[in-house]
Amino acid sequence: MKLNQLVLFLLCCTNALHTFAQEKIDLDINGIKMQFVTIPAGEFIMGDKDGQRDERPRHPVSIDSFYMQTTEITVEQFDIFANATNHPTNFGCWYFNSGWLFSAELNWRNPGYPQQPNHPAVCISWNDTQQFITWLNQQQQEYRFRLPTEAEWEYAARAGSHERYYWGSDPSGLCTHANASDKQTLKHFPSFRSNDCDDGYVETSPVGNYLANSYGLFDVYGNAWEWTQDCWHESYSHAPEDGSAWEGNCMRRVFRGGGWGDNPKFARSGLRNRTEANKHKDDIGFRLVLEIINNKPDSTAN
Repeated sequence: MKLNQLVLFLLCCTNALHTFAQEKIDLDINGIKMQFVTIPAGEFIMGDKDGQRDERPRHPVSIDSFYMQTTEITVEQFDIFANATNHPTNFGCWYFNSGWLFSAELNWRNPGYPQQPNHPAVCISWNDTQQFITWLNQQQQEYRFRLPTEAEWEYAARAGSHERYYWGSDPSGLCTHANASDKQTLKHFPSFRSNDCDDGYVETSPVGNYLANSYGLFDVYGNAWEWTQDCWHESYSHAPEDGSAWEGNCMRRVFRGGGWGDNPKFARSGLRNRTEANKHKDDIGFRLVLEIINNKPDSTAN
């Protein structure tokens, strides 16, 4: 087992509310290189008064500080896990062609369009994420990896903003911050609604290719939808207010952020989506949260 780490403190991070010190952790676990940053503790109003019905009622949530992966898990990273565990690829995958269709020939190695190793892994089910996480946790004893809760995801994506996007309410900024539906997408999918800009990609792009939010997170909108830990509930009535995962009857799990084919209505902070935990789609991936359980690494102040 290989485990390398580098920890830095950055005293230059500012979001819409305040300036804060941020810790950055770089890990190399059996060749899977990941970067995590601290998301500061705080409170926010979860939901969107102008959003869909399931984004209400808006409610206050308190979040403890946590570490979140700066990018989505890539094809290369998932491939290391799959090769080590003989993870199967014969589940098939759903893809969009004037409607959602299923192909038994598609999978995360072949989602139906070309990808590079540094693109986000897609055609990943929620169950796949749990197997990846279990394996990653078994490779070392210093950290516990997991999916973010839905509240953690929205808090981190907003990065202190109360608007629809972390930069404000204007969707025209999407192409500099995200890979979502744009002029490139319309060339191949003319029925899609899109933003009037060009982000350079039809489907997925390299992770970290666009501007990060003030917490240092890339691709929180677009590229790939991201699984969360939570079960799906039809509204926020009786939702947890402490940032914990909302479990229960998990017929479906929640994913967030929009994918490469989504327009500004869907690629935003408050939008929620859901599907079955065993379902694979060509625009759903994931990113991780890190918990330090012992032997906290040394840190260096810059």
